[in-house]
Amino acid sequence: MVYRDIHRMLGSGRIGTLAGAAERLAKTHPDVPVIGSVTGPISTAASIVDPMQFLKELRKEREGANRVLDYVSDFLVAFAGVLVESGATAICIGDPTATGEILGPKMFSDYAVTYLNKVIDGIHATGVPVLVHICGEMKAVKPSIPLLRADAISTDAFVNLRLLKEEYPQLTTMGNVSTFLLELGDGQGGSPYGRAGARRHRYHFTRLRSEHRVTDFKYPGHDLGCEGARLRW
Repeated sequence: MVYRDIHRMLGSGRIGTLAGAAERLAKTHPDVPVIGSVTGPISTAASIVDPMQFLKELRKEREGANRVLDYVSDFLVAFAGVLVESGATAICIGDPTATGEILGPKMFSDYAVTYLNKVIDGIHATGVPVLVHICGEMKAVKPSIPLLRADAISTDAFVNLRLLKEEYPQLTTMGNVSTFLLELGDGQGGSPYGRAGARRHRYHFTRLRSEHRVTDFKYPGHDLGCEGARLRW
């Protein structure tokens, strides 16, 4: 019954629209990676029930919480599979509710790592890489980050990637991009996120996919702490 429900949901609503958009992008721009975006299991679960009650039940009703997250994770793997079949060449998971500030280190380890890895493993089975974005500060949950089986860890602008790489050199890191600078930059190259930076970023990212190998590259804004990221295509 559970998997029948998932199959039914995959054929309705906005999922078809998203899949169609991925397919059109893949066909019209075959030289550019199409990254499908999936909301992580904690945030998805907290959006379909009362979020405050759900967060409380992560502590008080662990068996029920795990059943919900198992179901949600299975759905997200299936959803990501639809995007991959439609032309997505990578999947990015963002789980804004699964942060150290909200969950704390123990629940992050018990729930976020467990179910993010379940989704990551399911997506890897389709043959595409997975990026995971961790929102906010990572100090409280930093020891758990290397346990995530993603191909790259994306961080907020709060996180210094140079220091993160020094502490965990095995991690492939990306991100550290300020949305404020993206909005307020002059667009003429005066900001590291201007048009010139965007063109360089697009060139390097496309080169990664076309060469199908591990490559180092710099993100625009590396003077703010971004390090060379390495993605395996």
